[in-house]
Amino acid sequence: MIQWEEKGRPYFKDSLGETYMLGEKIRLQLKQSEDSQIEVEIIKKAAGRNYKIAMANAKALQYDFSQQNNNLYFPKEWYLAESQWGFKQDLEIILWLNEEQPFYLSPQIAKHLSWRPKNDQQFNRDEMMGHYWQMNQEVLQCLDCSL
Repeated sequence: MIQWEEKGRPYFKDSLGETYMLGEKIRLQLKQSEDSQIEVEIIKKAAGRNYKIAMANAKALQYDFSQQNNNLYFPKEWYLAESQWGFKQDLEIILWLNEEQPFYLSPQIAKHLSWRPKNDQQFNRDEMMGHYWQMNQEVLQCLDCSL
Protein backbone atom coordinates (compact mmCIF):
# COMPACT_ATOMS: atom_id res chain seq x y z
CA MET A 1 0.00 0.00 0.00
CA ILE A 2 1.31 3.45 -0.95
CA GLN A 3 0.20 6.50 1.10
CA TRP A 4 0.57 10.22 0.42
CA GLU A 5 -1.05 13.54 1.22
CA GLU A 6 -2.35 16.04 -1.30
CA LYS A 7 -4.05 19.36 -0.52
CA GLY A 8 -4.29 18.38 3.14
CA ARG A 9 -6.07 15.07 2.46
CA PRO A 10 -4.52 11.63 2.92
CA TYR A 11 -4.70 9.11 0.06
CA PHE A 12 -3.62 5.54 -0.53
CA LYS A 13 -3.37 3.02 -3.36
CA ASP A 14 -4.24 -0.61 -2.76
CA SER A 15 -2.39 -3.58 -4.23
CA LEU A 16 -4.60 -3.42 -7.35
CA GLY A 17 -3.69 0.21 -8.02
CA GLU A 18 -7.08 1.65 -6.98
CA THR A 19 -6.75 5.09 -5.37
CA TYR A 20 -8.71 5.90 -2.20
CA MET A 21 -9.17 9.03 -0.13
CA LEU A 22 -9.14 8.74 3.66
CA GLY A 23 -11.69 10.75 5.60
CA GLU A 24 -11.57 11.47 9.31
CA LYS A 25 -14.84 13.30 9.82
CA ILE A 26 -16.64 10.86 12.10
CA ARG A 27 -19.18 11.85 14.73
CA LEU A 28 -19.80 9.43 17.61
CA GLN A 29 -22.87 9.73 19.81
CA LEU A 30 -23.64 7.69 22.92
CA LYS A 31 -27.34 7.07 23.51
CA GLN A 32 -29.36 4.88 25.82
CA SER A 33 -30.93 1.81 24.26
CA GLU A 34 -34.64 1.23 24.76
CA ASP A 35 -33.97 -2.44 25.52
CA SER A 36 -31.13 -4.50 26.97
CA GLN A 37 -29.25 -4.68 23.65
CA ILE A 38 -26.09 -2.80 22.75
CA GLU A 39 -26.18 -1.76 19.10
CA VAL A 40 -23.99 0.17 16.70
CA GLU A 41 -25.80 2.29 14.11
CA ILE A 42 -23.72 3.59 11.20
CA ILE A 43 -25.22 6.54 9.29
CA LYS A 44 -23.55 7.48 6.01
CA LYS A 45 -24.38 10.85 4.45
CA ALA A 46 -23.51 12.46 1.12
CA ALA A 47 -24.67 15.05 -1.39
CA GLY A 48 -25.82 14.45 -4.96
CA ARG A 49 -27.92 15.98 -7.77
CA ASN A 50 -30.91 13.98 -6.57
CA TYR A 51 -31.87 11.54 -3.83
CA LYS A 52 -30.81 8.44 -5.76
CA ILE A 53 -27.35 9.84 -6.56
CA ALA A 54 -26.88 11.10 -2.99
CA MET A 55 -27.73 7.63 -1.66
CA ALA A 56 -25.23 6.01 -4.06
CA ASN A 57 -22.55 8.49 -2.94
CA ALA A 58 -23.27 7.70 0.72
CA LYS A 59 -23.16 3.93 0.14
CA ALA A 60 -19.74 4.31 -1.52
CA LEU A 61 -18.26 5.40 1.81
CA GLN A 62 -16.45 2.40 3.32
CA TYR A 63 -16.17 1.97 7.08
CA ASP A 64 -16.04 -1.16 9.20
CA PHE A 65 -15.74 -1.45 12.95
CA SER A 66 -14.77 -4.68 14.66
CA GLN A 67 -15.57 -6.53 17.84
CA GLN A 68 -13.24 -8.76 19.81
CA ASN A 69 -14.79 -10.35 22.88
CA ASN A 70 -16.51 -7.47 24.69
CA ASN A 71 -14.49 -4.72 22.99
CA LEU A 72 -15.61 -2.58 20.06
CA TYR A 73 -12.89 -1.08 17.86
CA PHE A 74 -13.73 1.92 15.69
CA PRO A 75 -11.22 2.93 12.99
CA LYS A 76 -10.30 6.60 13.09
CA GLU A 77 -10.98 7.04 9.37
CA TRP A 78 -13.22 5.90 6.55
CA TYR A 79 -12.21 5.60 2.91
CA LEU A 80 -13.69 6.28 -0.46
CA ALA A 81 -12.76 5.27 -4.02
CA GLU A 82 -11.34 8.05 -6.21
CA SER A 83 -14.42 7.99 -8.47
CA GLN A 84 -16.64 8.98 -5.53
CA TRP A 85 -14.70 11.97 -4.18
CA GLY A 86 -16.24 15.39 -3.60
CA PHE A 87 -19.81 14.68 -2.49
CA LYS A 88 -19.59 15.96 1.11
CA GLN A 89 -19.49 12.48 2.57
CA ASP A 90 -19.94 12.27 6.30
CA LEU A 91 -20.15 9.42 8.81
CA GLU A 92 -22.08 9.28 12.06
CA ILE A 93 -21.95 6.43 14.57
CA ILE A 94 -24.57 6.00 17.26
CA LEU A 95 -23.63 3.59 20.01
CA TRP A 96 -26.84 2.48 21.70
CA LEU A 97 -25.92 1.41 25.25
CA ASN A 98 -28.10 -0.52 27.65
CA GLU A 99 -28.59 0.91 31.08
CA GLU A 100 -25.87 0.17 33.62
CA GLN A 101 -23.50 -1.60 31.17
CA PRO A 102 -19.99 -0.39 32.09
CA PHE A 103 -17.69 0.76 29.27
CA TYR A 104 -14.34 2.49 28.85
CA LEU A 105 -13.74 5.57 26.70
CA SER A 106 -10.35 5.33 25.00
CA PRO A 107 -8.49 8.64 24.44
CA GLN A 108 -8.17 7.79 20.72
CA ILE A 109 -11.88 8.50 20.12
CA ALA A 110 -11.95 11.93 21.81
CA LYS A 111 -12.13 14.01 18.64
CA HIS A 112 -15.03 11.93 17.31
CA LEU A 113 -17.26 12.00 20.39
CA SER A 114 -19.97 14.67 20.45
CA TRP A 115 -18.65 17.73 22.33
CA ARG A 116 -20.35 17.37 25.71
CA PRO A 117 -22.25 14.13 26.23
CA LYS A 118 -24.60 14.43 29.20
CA ASN A 119 -22.66 13.12 32.21
CA ASP A 120 -22.74 13.34 35.99
CA GLN A 121 -19.30 15.04 36.15
CA GLN A 122 -20.12 17.87 33.70
CA PHE A 123 -17.00 16.80 31.77
CA ASN A 124 -16.41 17.80 28.16
CA ARG A 125 -15.42 15.01 25.78
CA ASP A 126 -11.67 15.35 26.40
CA GLU A 127 -12.11 15.09 30.17
CA MET A 128 -14.26 11.95 29.74
CA MET A 129 -11.47 9.95 28.09
CA GLY A 130 -9.61 7.32 30.08
CA HIS A 131 -12.54 6.67 32.43
CA TYR A 132 -15.12 3.93 32.92
CA TRP A 133 -18.76 4.93 32.44
CA GLN A 134 -22.26 3.53 32.46
CA MET A 135 -25.52 4.88 31.11
CA ASN A 136 -28.21 5.53 33.71
CA GLN A 137 -31.47 7.26 32.78
CA GLU A 138 -29.84 8.79 29.68
CA VAL A 139 -26.97 10.29 31.72
CA LEU A 140 -23.45 8.87 31.68
CA GLN A 141 -22.16 8.12 35.17
CA CYS A 142 -18.45 7.93 35.81
CA LEU A 143 -17.45 4.78 37.67
CA ASP A 144 -13.87 5.75 38.52
CA CYS A 145 -13.93 9.55 38.90
CA SER A 146 -13.19 11.25 42.20
CA LEU A 147 -16.28 13.17 43.27
